[in-house]
Amino acid sequence: KKYFTVSIIVPCLNESRTIKKVLKNISNFKLHELNKEIIIVDGGSNDGSQKIIKKFKNTKFYQLQNAGRGECFKYGIKKSKGDLLVFFPSDNEYFTKDIETLINPIIYNKAKVVFGSRMIKWVNLNKEISLIYKNNYLGYLISKYGGLLISILKLMLFNRFISDPFTTLKAYDSDAIKSLNLESTGVDLEIEIFTKLSRKKIYIMEVPVDYNPRSKKQGKKTTLS
Repeated sequence: KKYFTVSIIVPCLNESRTIKKVLKNISNFKLHELNKEIIIVDGGSNDGSQKIIKKFKNTKFYQLQNAGRGECFKYGIKKSKGDLLVFFPSDNEYFTKDIETLINPIIYNKAKVVFGSRMIKWVNLNKEISLIYKNNYLGYLISKYGGLLISILKLMLFNRFISDPFTTLKAYDSDAIKSLNLESTGVDLEIEIFTKLSRKKIYIMEVPVDYNPRSKKQGKKTTLS
């Protein structure tokens, strides 16, 4: 299969601190000879994020109201024109250079789905997790062991182990992701995608990516790392 266009889908919710830098980096990033489509789906920001996004004329911007991350991703998929889709977060914790790392296996027909794993490259995330949660020991424990628990459950149920199930940097062949008929509207979309890919016996490749975690004070929203 030949690929011609990459659609980079960026969900946003109250990310005025980081969205400008993220969109600037994506806009300046060159992807082989492929065309690039940037889609931002805002779930109902009230911190000025939408005003910042509208300044980027080379992007497609859609505004939803009270929408979860899953709903934003699904809407981005619906509006995408690319034969390659990349999910990229708006929190500036990942690096645009790793987009190429994710899409290469798909371009060369080695996989239909590629997840960017923080765990492969980062042998031990204890220090980073401690910086995020500081004295919040419950948050620390959930973040440290929650993802591992999900990985073990996936291994037990589907005989597949994913080292970093909650990574938010992922790439898909558009036909593969659109064939899943996704329904979830929140963060549970990640579980639904994995489950349906497993049932369809679609191979998931993991590749190492860099990660720059932010703290709660800097705007960290999720409780699972």
